[in-house]
Amino acid sequence: MNLSKRFVIAAILLASQCCFAETVNENVSQSILRLSGMTGTAYQVIDFVQSEITKVSLSDSALRGLNKSLRAWHPARIENQWLAILDRYSVAERQQLLETLQHPLLARQRDLEQACLESASTCVATEIPSIERSTYIIALDEAMQFSHWLTEARGASYTMLLNDLELWKPPQQWRQSIRVQSTNFLDNSTRSLSLDDLRELIRLWSLPIMQRWLSEAQAALPAR
Repeated sequence: MNLSKRFVIAAILLASQCCFAETVNENVSQSILRLSGMTGTAYQVIDFVQSEITKVSLSDSALRGLNKSLRAWHPARIENQWLAILDRYSVAERQQLLETLQHPLLARQRDLEQACLESASTCVATEIPSIERSTYIIALDEAMQFSHWLTEARGASYTMLLNDLELWKPPQQWRQSIRVQSTNFLDNSTRSLSLDDLRELIRLWSLPIMQRWLSEAQAALPAR
């Protein structure tokens, strides 16, 4: 598995592991965060940057600069910002968001993604998807803002490394690579879903309350 693919898959894996496990006595906003699986974005940025700096010799000033940048991505800090966003939602809006995330089909999608990650070597398409299915997968990626979130996370990591590591450069065409890897993962993990299921998933992710939440949560990520 190449570095780019590890980066994308690690993001999804971290998101599912750290966010989908229910905690005792969580409130509505905490449940929304858990089911959204966004906190993995922060872990992804931190882990990737830390893995890269182990490969080079750093000056003290460069290390201080990276550590300062990484503090902005501390998961608890970002979660508090997201909770503050949810506090501005009405009770009815929070409940609508939670009920959407709890929809059986979204729950099934999370289970399928986790199963695909746990058997990554076998979770590979054995046939080329139809044009219709490929169209739905691309639409699902856009509705979930999936590749967009991964692109933002990787871009943040690259910006930190570019600022503090001499001669370091990101891979060429990395944005396009993320898009391809994201849609491939969505296609592989949802192979057992029908086209009707995919249409319904797109509808659910495209609901105004979901799009508002995804966009506002993404906008709260540290600037890069």
